[in-house]
Amino acid sequence: AAQFKPIKGKSYVLEFDAKSDRDGRIAIVFQKRWSPYTSFGSDYSFMVKKGWHHYSLEFDPIHVDIGSDVARMSFITGRKKIPVEELCLDNVRIVEKVSHTGDLEDLPTDNVTKVIKNGEFNTGSLAGWAVKGSNPISAVINDKGQACVTATSGGSRGNNSFGQNGIQLMKGRQYTLTFEVASHNKNWNVPIQVKIGKDTPSYDTYFNKNLRISPVSQGDNKRFYSYTFEMEETDLSAGFAIFFKASNTEMCFDNITLESMDLKPLADCQTSEIPNNHIAFFGSDIDLLEGFNHTANSSVFNGLSQNRRSAVYDPMKIDGQPDASCGDSKTWSGVLVKKYGNWDQQHSNGIINSVDNTVFGDIDAVILDIKVNTDTSHLLSTEELAEQYQDFINLDIARTIDKGNPAFSFTLREGDGADDLKLERFFEIPFAFMDRWIRITIPLGEMIAYTGQPWEKNPVSLNNVLNIKLGELLLLPETKGNNFAHFGDVMRNFNTPSWNSSPKPSEYFKEHSVSIRNIALIYK
Repeated sequence: AAQFKPIKGKSYVLEFDAKSDRDGRIAIVFQKRWSPYTSFGSDYSFMVKKGWHHYSLEFDPIHVDIGSDVARMSFITGRKKIPVEELCLDNVRIVEKVSHTGDLEDLPTDNVTKVIKNGEFNTGSLAGWAVKGSNPISAVINDKGQACVTATSGGSRGNNSFGQNGIQLMKGRQYTLTFEVASHNKNWNVPIQVKIGKDTPSYDTYFNKNLRISPVSQGDNKRFYSYTFEMEETDLSAGFAIFFKASNTEMCFDNITLESMDLKPLADCQTSEIPNNHIAFFGSDIDLLEGFNHTANSSVFNGLSQNRRSAVYDPMKIDGQPDASCGDSKTWSGVLVKKYGNWDQQHSNGIINSVDNTVFGDIDAVILDIKVNTDTSHLLSTEELAEQYQDFINLDIARTIDKGNPAFSFTLREGDGADDLKLERFFEIPFAFMDRWIRITIPLGEMIAYTGQPWEKNPVSLNNVLNIKLGELLLLPETKGNNFAHFGDVMRNFNTPSWNSSPKPSEYFKEHSVSIRNIALIYK
């Protein structure tokens, strides 16, 4: 527990790094320090993942007496379902939430989703990247396709850096930064600073993380990091940089991604509004959701957490029911399943609906109000995935396939034929947003247009196909690893011979327990 002094009417953000012995739930409680220990608001149920991760939580203290109250903040590990037995905390801080304004704040937010360019270094070049500093610093691509940086001298001011400018960041967007780093230093705890901020005076910071990197003795010596933050203003020319503060630093970086999603928590899912010009497939007064289900048809699915014939896996058997988490409004609740191993029927079930009297050019965006329920979801961590398939893949491949977060794809398509037009968008829900109602908005311009099949896409220009008739929409469960280019992969993509032999490897499943309040297409 810790103490702080809240101010009436102010909003705050709690940030912390946590390492848990397992995926589990903790409670965070804010209450008065002295008797009668009045709560400053609701207890927050919070999911933490195995290993070290960064978390943030916004809260608004209530029942605060001006100038007199001292608050006690407590982390409680054993009070909720899925308890955590061991929790390590670091870099805990509470900051006042400040609203930023600027000339660019009203710009549209339907911009680039893959913000950092050439972060996988697949081209074999450092195009888009630069090294800066008054001390000797250099960067090259090694034989593994990684960007390796050598800084001969360092300094506390971090005047040596490797980074990229011209990054477009939009107000109100959630951004997830991921990267891998391999240290080739003999010393442990070598300091680096990872920063995203203005590239012009005043050099305001949007994201900042100080890390100490140590070598990893196993595998390819890489460590994986992932952080999520929200932009409070628009900046069309921000900078991303990694600063080196120690002398004789040698590190290699790979799979640096900064991905955005128009994802917003819903303060009240019961009364959340949708623009009038829309077609709804599920909502307060409509229930048209349909789908498909393979789980009941094969013993392959005997490894599911529930009986494979359970109605929770069959969208055709699920009707909207009152939901206490949404003010007893009607929601759709089921479990969407993706295989980890074999690509045969890898989408074990899913939501699919027909769309009538609409062309692609009529659509402005897709809206999805959704909540992922941790108590009934089964999402393997990267380490657990590697352990289950240890005879077929290594930890590095497991990282590429999935990192344990809920992931989905949303598709608008003419049909399922090879020549039919398809628009697709993959998205991931950060772990901190599980067990919360959120709204995801996907502008049509952010969807990838192609013909062919999902595993063999032929990209087309969206502007050339706007008059084609839209036939169906699909919401499917997916896998998502640490590489932007790898979304939806399974183990068989990396070790095909093992699945061509007999007996085949055991199958494990990524089970997303979801509740849906609204699915709608918004017209222009």
